[in-house]
Amino acid sequence: MISKVFWFRAMTWLALAGLAGFSVSACGAQEKGGESPGGTPAAQMESGGDDTVVAKIGDLPITAAELEQAAANDLKRIETQIYEAKRAALDNLIDEKLLEKAAAKANKTVDELMAAEVDGKIAPATEEATKKFFDEKKERLRGEYDVMKDRIKQFLAQRGRQERLATYMRELKEQNQVVVYMEAPKIVVELGDAPVRGNPDATVTIVEFSDFECPFCRRSQDTLKQVEDKYKGKLKMAFKDFPLSFHQRAMPAAQAARCAGELGKYWEYHDKLFSGEGLSDVDFKRYAKEVSLDEAAFDACLASNKYQKAIAADMSQGQSLGVTGTPAFFINGRFMSGAQPLEAFSTIIDEELSAAPSS
Repeated sequence: MISKVFWFRAMTWLALAGLAGFSVSACGAQEKGGESPGGTPAAQMESGGDDTVVAKIGDLPITAAELEQAAANDLKRIETQIYEAKRAALDNLIDEKLLEKAAAKANKTVDELMAAEVDGKIAPATEEATKKFFDEKKERLRGEYDVMKDRIKQFLAQRGRQERLATYMRELKEQNQVVVYMEAPKIVVELGDAPVRGNPDATVTIVEFSDFECPFCRRSQDTLKQVEDKYKGKLKMAFKDFPLSFHQRAMPAAQAARCAGELGKYWEYHDKLFSGEGLSDVDFKRYAKEVSLDEAAFDACLASNKYQKAIAADMSQGQSLGVTGTPAFFINGRFMSGAQPLEAFSTIIDEELSAAPSS
């Protein structure tokens, strides 16, 4: 049986994806199979040194340990997918049982409870809110306001329902002291010399593997700013280069960002590269001037190609961690792929903050 909670979530997601273009999207995929600079996959799974022979080439054996190492990237991704599938099912089961319990206590059916506590507490979308949404999203929306108005109102109603449902479910969980014991698989991501911003002592670290030419990476920057605003002082953000081979300006842009970082303006230059105003050599020089870099030093650094190996090392590390496209994120080692909405980040961040020992 499909639960009411699942149905509302699915309808809201469809409206969101279809109307606002917020699909979980990524550039890629990059060919996998790379190794970390040290020559061993960073996401290598513990094989226990199993020397069981799983195949032979003549007299040359291939052991289970070698197989585990060769399949480590794919197995780690599958492990994450299995967790996500089980966790989604568990969340739905929890919600269903909470609603059944609350309905029984109120001497109502679940439908009656949802009508009273969710649908009955949603204000209809106003003309002002509808027009504001259109004005904010009109670059992504296809059509004039008069044509899109009814669809926008429907979307805002679905979003309002989802927000009210989320609030109500949080209330029920607090009242019933829900505790989840499932642990998400995590991957150790070494920061190395990656540029970092935020609280250096933060409980939650977000590592982004990204490509300055990828439109989905550019889109995700707005979401990341929302994340930083929502969790101000609670996050550490790190950036890793993953320029895809079919993006001709991605590698030069990554080198330009590194040169800006050498001159003390990495994040300011990073934001310029993701502005969507261009990635030509002329743009690189213009951005250098706009962020007040020493232009001669910047030009010399960029001409030297001195950061190619460091960028290649980031790419190799990402491949060893299972990154196949951009953007890709590791939130305290929990993998998340694509330009996902704020809610997807918040779900993981909230769990990590809740699991952290109190100071």
